[in-house]
Amino acid sequence: MNARHERAGHSNGQGLDGQRPAEDPAEGRAARFGQLPERIAPEQMVEESPSDPPNDPQFGRNPDNDWLIRYCA
Repeated sequence: MNARHERAGHSNGQGLDGQRPAEDPAEGRAARFGQLPERIAPEQMVEESPSDPPNDPQFGRNPDNDWLIRYCA
């Protein structure tokens, strides 16, 4: 084996995860991908959060004092 394989831990015949590779590649795939993860209910897939309050239609201005800013400033 070359030095790169020895540094990566391949010199002892083990894979990167520390387990020996299966003799048959199909067995290795079946062991790794043979089971599906647990099913998730649709209720758990949606996150609900309260929405922001609606925007102020006057954007914080006071229409009673607006004339003062327009004509006296």
